[in-house]
Amino acid sequence: MNMVYLFDLDGTLLDTKEGIINGFLYGFEKIGYKDYNIDNIKNFIGPPLEDTFINKLGFSKNLSDKTIEYFRQYYKAKGKYENTFYDGVCDALEYIRRDNIVAVATSKPEKQSIEILKNRKMDGYFNFIGGATENAERSKKHDVIEYVLKKLEISSREKVYMIGDRYSDINGAKQSDIKSIGVTWGYGSRKELLDCKADYIVDNAKELNELIQKIK
Repeated sequence: MNMVYLFDLDGTLLDTKEGIINGFLYGFEKIGYKDYNIDNIKNFIGPPLEDTFINKLGFSKNLSDKTIEYFRQYYKAKGKYENTFYDGVCDALEYIRRDNIVAVATSKPEKQSIEILKNRKMDGYFNFIGGATENAERSKKHDVIEYVLKKLEISSREKVYMIGDRYSDINGAKQSDIKSIGVTWGYGSRKELLDCKADYIVDNAKELNELIQKIK
């Protein structure tokens, strides 16, 4: 069996913080929420929106749903185009995809994720691009990982790795009984990845390539 590498999108494949932060600000403005620190919004990027609004900000389910609706209004119109490349990531993908199965497993809605990667001409690197459902029935990273593995028809977990920048990626990997590689170029910190006990941590795309060569 080939090695299987599942990539997170936000903070791992692309720097999407501009569009996401603007989406948060638009949503907060629409609901009249002002009790936030703009410098901390970056910490909300990665986990499912509902988790952030309910568990981090204390929103009710109803208020969370409204804020998510406004966030998506902005993101669909403008935010999905507000992103930049990370240095070396496309070169790393070109190498990794040669002898391995490579897919995306993101908590971002799947249709939106495909559009973003197509716009950046990155969709061709992947055997499959999997994400959340629009109704959030599938949004937690563990559920997305399971969905992607099913689509890829992967039964053995021994050679599967989740690559991401946040605790949700590492914890999702553990729940799915696969290994994890934390990356520090995204929105989490090295401490966050260490606390979650990522199996490996890399600081740049070159280190990721070198690690994958060793894993093989």
